[in-house]
Amino acid sequence: MNFESVDLRILVENVFATTLGMTVTPVMANDEWPVRRAAVAIRGSWSGRVVVAATDAVLRSTVASMCHVHPHECGESDLTDALLELTNVLGGSVKSLLPEDCRLGLPEILSTPPTGSPDADRTFRCDGEPVRLWVEGAATA
Repeated sequence: MNFESVDLRILVENVFATTLGMTVTPVMANDEWPVRRAAVAIRGSWSGRVVVAATDAVLRSTVASMCHVHPHECGESDLTDALLELTNVLGGSVKSLLPEDCRLGLPEILSTPPTGSPDADRTFRCDGEPVRLWVEGAATA
């Protein structure tokens, strides 16, 4: 899949707007990786993974939006759950662009940033904080 031909910007903007009522703005890609990262695998005629990275501030706003609580009421487990849920939703949105036989796995926390050459790498700002979407994979025979 050539993700360069697909506007992942619209996909991310729509997820944040419709699911969370939050606005993200695309920015120039850089080497900045927010501390919290998670990935979800996709398997099928296209196999790979979607990595999402976000700061605690973005995740606190995510929890507040999803659970209708004040951002400062969020605990460590809430931030982890929000990141995993956001990764699952964005991963599912990416999967919707792939062949029907592709299946989404379960999201998991990453301790280190991904390395290598992604098929797509997009960086956004949400309330001034970085959010990053990284898609890597390859067609299988």
